[in-house]
Amino acid sequence: MDFTYTNFAIDGIFTLLQPIFRTIFIFSIIFLAIVIAKVIPTWIAVLYSTFSIVIAGQLLWFSGVIIDELALSGNSSDTVLFIAICITNIISTFVSMTKKTKER
Repeated sequence: MDFTYTNFAIDGIFTLLQPIFRTIFIFSIIFLAIVIAKVIPTWIAVLYSTFSIVIAGQLLWFSGVIIDELALSGNSSDTVLFIAICITNIISTFVSMTKKTKER
């Protein structure tokens, strides 16, 4: 298939949203490092974690829809990155809660 965007699919595998997954994952790791280094209010950790997991989930869902509509192959690294984003954000929330409890 010919697409207007050259990096839309590489060898029949949909790769357009992969940089967005990587960016969310990098920001999740940075947020985890900040939570480990400083005491962050729990509501901020929960808000950021929820927001990034919902956005990554929507990206994964929409990439599946696009893949299905264009008859392309899926990219398994998107699913792995989504799981990594979920784990990283859950860890950062628990670290924030634990630090808040130790502070009291």
